[in-house]
Amino acid sequence: VTMSITSVINPKTMEMISYDEAVKSGVLNVKAGTYKNPSSRETMTITAAMEKGLIHGEVTSKRREDDIMRSSVSSTLPVFPIKDITSVIDPRTRKEIS
Repeated sequence: VTMSITSVINPKTMEMISYDEAVKSGVLNVKAGTYKNPSSRETMTITAAMEKGLIHGEVTSKRREDDIMRSSVSSTLPVFPIKDITSVIDPRTRKEIS
């Protein structure tokens, strides 16, 4: 399962912010593949942040070369085990970040 990040919880306000705003404010570190609370300096992997419901995204699962299934999900109520996520992609560049 591959997931594209659509929104992120801002740890300062606990409100949803865009992927771009999360990167700009330092909440998401795409190169390191981490989610960071700038106030507490707590850092966790993107997968751990998804398990806690801090990152929401769109799941993309390839069944065949020309058949891609997409569905929106919230990581707070996953329809699949988080352990089954094999990669997370940057929605801007479409490159794998974790």
